Amino acid sequence: MSHSFNTADEKPRREKPRGSANPATGSALAVCSGAFLLACSTATTHVESETAPVGLVGAAITFDRSDTGRNAFHAPLVRGSIGGRETLFVLDTGAELHVVDAALADAAGIETMQVGGRIEVGNGDAVRARGTVDPRMVIDGWGGVPAHATLVLPLPDDMRAAGIGGIVGVALLATLERPVLLDLEQGRLTSGDHAALVRSIRTRPLLLADAQNARVCRHGTAPAEAVSLVVSGTVAGVPALLSLDTGSLHANVLANVIASAGLNATDTTRTYDVAGERETRTLREVSIAIGELEARSDIWITDGAPDPHCAFVGQIGIDILRRCALLLGTSDLTVRCARQ
Repeated sequence: MSHSFNTADEKPRREKPRGSANPATGSALAVCSGAFLLACSTATTHVESETAPVGLVGAAITFDRSDTGRNAFHAPLVRGSIGGRETLFVLDTGAELHVVDAALADAAGIETMQVGGRIEVGNGDAVRARGTVDPRMVIDGWGGVPAHATLVLPLPDDMRAAGIGGIVGVALLATLERPVLLDLEQGRLTSGDHAALVRSIRTRPLLLADAQNARVCRHGTAPAEAVSLVVSGTVAGVPALLSLDTGSLHANVLANVIASAGLNATDTTRTYDVAGERETRTLREVSIAIGELEARSDIWITDGAPDPHCAFVGQIGIDILRRCALLLGTSDLTVRCARQ
């Protein structure tokens, strides 16, 4: 998901450390300071030897189901390091940019800069946003994460207690030479030959997304470019453009989409994901159809407008994507899923 900042003298908005559930939230990079954007535009990969070769490589994915405090959350995780310090990363297809925990970045000696605003994180604290163009993130078995503008923020306490030190924007990992396969069903993050990756998911019976109904939406200037994975489908029978978000437990959509379906959310629940704990209006067991996949999911209701860059009106969460494999290129997206 996207990230946004207010200027330092404004009242801070409550945002997720990886972005708001509101599709209307603008990219942090659009309002970062000029110095940060200049630094982004001249950034290069930090240590060439840490980047894995173009051949087939992969990392094992696990899913957190432990209660690390008051809350438990489900998220795809990989082992890795930040500045040589071992940690866990959340693999978040909804993150438009990477996030590194501020305490871990400071302990690892990561060079950061102020980016001109404040952001309210999961525990309610308003903090000055920092960024880096050299996060020195390495995924075990996969290699060094390509240089990209990265937010440096305090992650929620429960994530830190679980040993999580960063959030990887999965869509930012793919390059022309190195497509990426995020196989959530088999628990593997892989990159390598495109044809081989296509063959590896061909047997999955349900085609959720391909060139007919999906696109990789990019905006901004590399390496400060923001990326979203967007598919067309229906929510409660209403056509909707949705982003794929493995960092969210459930789907979330704008209130006007639900209203147009003649539904009304009367249930308010406490929810928890990589953003921390929050109160959310919820609809239970709503029908969602994308490509050949049909499912029912709890849906969180948000206010606002469609995303200004990619026009999506909601996100599909890990409860649906958990049985899927996502093949990402720089401009193409294919998703195949197992039957429920």
